[in-house]
Amino acid sequence: MKAEKRKRTAKAGRKPAGTAAKAGSANVAALKVKKILCIDYPAHNATVCCGQYSLRLGTPHAAQWVKISLNGGPWLECRPAVGYWWYDWRNAEAGSFTAEAVAFIEGEEVRSPKRRFKVAA
Repeated sequence: MKAEKRKRTAKAGRKPAGTAAKAGSANVAALKVKKILCIDYPAHNATVCCGQYSLRLGTPHAAQWVKISLNGGPWLECRPAVGYWWYDWRNAEAGSFTAEAVAFIEGEEVRSPKRRFKVAA
């Protein structure tokens, strides 16, 4: 029975069961993983309360540092905690804002897409 199954598998041009994972694992090592950084919160076009707000940034890679800029201002250092990077924004005033982040990951700077949001009065 097993010999017959092998013949049918070979005839159909398929690999025997159990060999696909081994063959594919060599290809996985050759893939280059794209480094990403995103601003998780606030969400795009969200409205947050004025006063104090913590912006959350995420990256699936180990970053040496992460910084954020609000409305094109200076780069502000973020702090790591519980698997994310955070910027504790104090005295946030009402208005429209654009945030952009940059991180140093595996020897190169990686930028996030810009995130627009509003702070309510």
